[in-house]
Amino acid sequence: MNPEDTKEKSSISEEELEKSKQMIGKLWSYYTDRIVGQKNLGMSLLISMIANGHILLESVPGLAKTTAAKIITEAVDRQVF
Repeated sequence: MNPEDTKEKSSISEEELEKSKQMIGKLWSYYTDRIVGQKNLGMSLLISMIANGHILLESVPGLAKTTAAKIITEAVDRQVF
């Protein structure tokens, strides 16, 4: 596929794409500053949020599932981006 064809069909501008990257970076930074380890969990939470989807967090007790979800929610509520 020709890259020029993709540009014509894109519904997001380069500026919007860059702003989105910055927002995701700030959310990720907020998360990793507060949660040690659990990068896969954090990435799953962010992807789910971006996709406007749902996620079921299942694991043994004590692995920061609730804390991670609260941190992502806190970041969005405070608009850290």
